Amino acid sequence: MAAIDVRIDKWKKRLLDLGKKNRLINYRETKRSNIKIVAPDLVELYRLLILNESALEFPFPFEDDDNDYDDETESYISLGDLQTNQTIKEQQKTLRNLRNKAKTALEEQGVNILYLSFGFLKWRESPDSDRIISSPIVLAPVSLMLESLTSPFVLRMHEDEIVINPTLKYKMEHEFGVILPEFDAHEDSITTYLDNLNKSVIKNKWEVTFETGLSLLSFLKINMYEDLDKNQDKIKTHPVLLGLSGDRSQIKTLPEEFNHFDHDRKTRAIDTFQIVDADSSQQDAILYAKKGVSFVLQGPPGTGKSQTITNIIAESLAEGKRVLFVSEKMAALEVVHKRLTQAGLSDFCLTLHSHRANKKEVLNDLGNTLALNRFKVHDEAISQLELLEKQRDKLNQYITELHTTIQPLNQTLYRINGKLAKLYETPDVIFSIDNIGETTPEKLNRYIYLLNEFSKTIGKMTEDYALNPWRNCTVPNVSHELRHDIETNLRKLTPAFHILVENYNKIYSNLELNRDLTLATAEEFIEILDISEKSPGIPIHWITTENITPLIQQAEKFLAMKKEYEVYQSELVNIYDKEYFILPAENTKSLLSSSVTSIKPSLNADSFSSENDILKFAKSIINELTSFCGKIEDTSTAAESIFEILKIPYKRSISGLETLHTLLGLILLNPRPTEAWFDPSKYNAIKKLSEEAKNKYNEINDLTTFISSRFDNEIFDIDYSSMLKRFKVEYTSWFKTIKKSYRTDKKQIRALMRDSSLKLDDQTIIAVLNELKELGEKHSWLIENEQILAQLLGSHYLGKMTDWGLFEQSLEQFSNIINCFSGENIPVSVKDFLVQGGTNYQDIKTRHQKLGIIKDSDLILTLQKIFHQHPIIEFWIYKYFLKWLPGNEITSGIERIIYRDNKA
Repeated sequence: MAAIDVRIDKWKKRLLDLGKKNRLINYRETKRSNIKIVAPDLVELYRLLILNESALEFPFPFEDDDNDYDDETESYISLGDLQTNQTIKEQQKTLRNLRNKAKTALEEQGVNILYLSFGFLKWRESPDSDRIISSPIVLAPVSLMLESLTSPFVLRMHEDEIVINPTLKYKMEHEFGVILPEFDAHEDSITTYLDNLNKSVIKNKWEVTFETGLSLLSFLKINMYEDLDKNQDKIKTHPVLLGLSGDRSQIKTLPEEFNHFDHDRKTRAIDTFQIVDADSSQQDAILYAKKGVSFVLQGPPGTGKSQTITNIIAESLAEGKRVLFVSEKMAALEVVHKRLTQAGLSDFCLTLHSHRANKKEVLNDLGNTLALNRFKVHDEAISQLELLEKQRDKLNQYITELHTTIQPLNQTLYRINGKLAKLYETPDVIFSIDNIGETTPEKLNRYIYLLNEFSKTIGKMTEDYALNPWRNCTVPNVSHELRHDIETNLRKLTPAFHILVENYNKIYSNLELNRDLTLATAEEFIEILDISEKSPGIPIHWITTENITPLIQQAEKFLAMKKEYEVYQSELVNIYDKEYFILPAENTKSLLSSSVTSIKPSLNADSFSSENDILKFAKSIINELTSFCGKIEDTSTAAESIFEILKIPYKRSISGLETLHTLLGLILLNPRPTEAWFDPSKYNAIKKLSEEAKNKYNEINDLTTFISSRFDNEIFDIDYSSMLKRFKVEYTSWFKTIKKSYRTDKKQIRALMRDSSLKLDDQTIIAVLNELKELGEKHSWLIENEQILAQLLGSHYLGKMTDWGLFEQSLEQFSNIINCFSGENIPVSVKDFLVQGGTNYQDIKTRHQKLGIIKDSDLILTLQKIFHQHPIIEFWIYKYFLKWLPGNEITSGIERIIYRDNKA
């Protein structure tokens, strides 16, 4: 026998657990691992739980203030729908243990291991054996629900299929020749099945008991055994499985080209489809997977194994390959699936391991994947990849240059930077080196030696070097010629130094300037003597006074006054001629004051409280009034143009122009009315019909959302009318359970439920069918009224895409336009403009903007700011402003008011 055959036999023996330790073979009753249901009996329990899919409650103790209860006290116990062979207290502990373990297996391994067993086979291993073994027969997957700690445990059907105990079936067939027939949970009768089975095994002196028990059962290994048994020939030809069995002849070694593979230079960015970051070792693993090399990826937690698997899957998808990713733990699958989802690849993932991966979800995932649209890579993405390629080339070039040996020092930039990093806290000393590019290692060693010697020399110096007369002197070489020059110059300077010392002593004795004799002090003495020579004679008390602070303050005051005078003089020279300074100031001031006093009563006292304000703002008043007149004239021209185009009548006044501007603004909003809107008899009908249509669409949306939250979208495609009729007429008695159409209808509705764990009874089905019927009636109303809605609402009506908020806003705008005409007929030109959309829209908009000047609050505020309600002013406003005479005439009139008697 080949090594692979021996290894497969060992694998099969490990998987095939047919011993008495397996609860599927030897169903031992324990305190916490299982619980027997004694009421209702097997037939009734099967009907309620399997056929009717009812949720059944276990007995539950009500809590009192002491959190204690007595099993014998019925007043504290809710009997529920089920009765067990344990006390209430023990039952609660057992159910909690079963629920927790089943939940853990479902979340971690994605499989349900909680089963309700219907019927048990009581059998002996041999005819003379006295030990009776009990094995469960029909296994129904169930789940235990617990809403809160104060709620009873609820038993529900799980979504998996009802099966015959596969381990028992295998053992009976291969060891005893007893074949357990197949069982259809919805078609076959549980009583008939168990009775027939009992008749077939009675010859072996075995029997079938009609008992039910709730326990944790797992038969995954028997399925794996059958896989090995059925696919043994395929296993023998698989190189990896042969390698695991010891035969490594077909295991390929790593190609030489993959050793130290340079990913950056040999792999283009546009050919890379990795979706998460990857380092060099992870890149190697991805490369091996792409090239079909088998390997084991291992490492401690947090080293990026899940990232690498994610990238391998993404790369394989890009090459059109299919990937099967399996894991014993759900957490590993969820990490990789989450990363793929974040990268937008969830549509290519089919989850089969999760407890949420039921048949309906799997079919939905397949349907969504088949319905995916094909996407084309945008040019922008290709451009980004090319940019990435260039950036990567730059980084590679940088690394190459960083580690390239440079002559003549025979060093790399990387090593030099490392040495400099060690000297980070060392102070910089700047100096120059000639021909730095030709520095060889020998020269560098020479420089280092000289610097060390210099450092030693500096260290030997004492603190008195600062007073040395030769300090800061740079003498490269002391020659005889230099010695001679120094001696000659010192002989010449000696007499000058004697004279300097003699003059210093005189100054010291006469002026009592107590300073040490240095060259810097001599320069200070020269500056003091120069100032003293140029200074005029000063009062003696300036010197004799001990406190000269008041004198300094007075000097500073006069200095500031002088600067202020010079500033005023400079400003006046820039504005006026020099003759301005010889004017009779007092007479001119008196004349101006008299003129200002005469016009002050006509001006606004709040804005011009003093004569200086009037003089100061005289020119601005004239400018503002002139600007006012020009704006009035522009608005008048715009109003006349609008009248010629749209024939809108208006009053020739400020208020009339404002009203015209408001009306034209409403017209330019263009509410897009139809001809019917202008008919008062149809206007209210339009509002009522549009409101009803809006409500219909809102009700359809709400009802559709409500149904979609509980059912898949395919629910809207079923024949709800016929099905509703069947549920109301045919499915009203208990005989409905034997009707195939009833089971088919109910199964169809259940298959479309989003949460298959919820209870589905006839009332729920009838309710959703009525909702679908109501939805269909609303759609029918909209179809019947679609033509008239399109006729009355015009371009506003877009079916379910209609913006009802915008439509109501347009109705309100149209109503405002009607109100502006105060019951008068709307001009035909305005009506045509609104209905047809005028071609001169931009022209009218431009004139409307010019007309908007009249709304400028500065126009009226300008007059209110300047004038009182004075009769003369009112006269000029009426005569000139409201009649829009030329601006120069207005200005001259205002000037005559402001400047009476031609006096400025």
